[in-house]
Amino acid sequence: MLVPSLRSSALMIGTAIIHNVFGLLLGLGLVPPPEGPPRNLVGEMLAEGLLGTAAADPLRMTFFWFEFSGALFFLLGWSMLDSERRAVPISAALGWQLLGLALVGVLLVPASGLWLLLPQAALVVRRAQAATARVG
Repeated sequence: MLVPSLRSSALMIGTAIIHNVFGLLLGLGLVPPPEGPPRNLVGEMLAEGLLGTAAADPLRMTFFWFEFSGALFFLLGWSMLDSERRAVPISAALGWQLLGLALVGVLLVPASGLWLLLPQAALVVRRAQAATARVG
């Protein structure tokens, strides 16, 4: 049974916030990177004028894409929230796509937060199927 108050949008927005906070801690050098000593990537990039400062450094690129993908998760969650507020079911297709992306990500990077997307994807699919069953 699904918890009625558990919203897909809240889970996605929460995931995005956790993702970006962790990324920011990494970018500020407060969390050590997978390899090497902690670096204040944000400070380095700001000191160099910001423009074009991520491309030449793999750790900076990781930081950029980490934050960028977190922003995309947030936008997705906000869109899902809009659907929920208008009582429009979120498409099962979105749930299946999230599931596919999460599975590929978990297979390639098992030690990651991509596991968090699996129950979220399942929740979207189950809710969409339940909404279809009520209408049909």
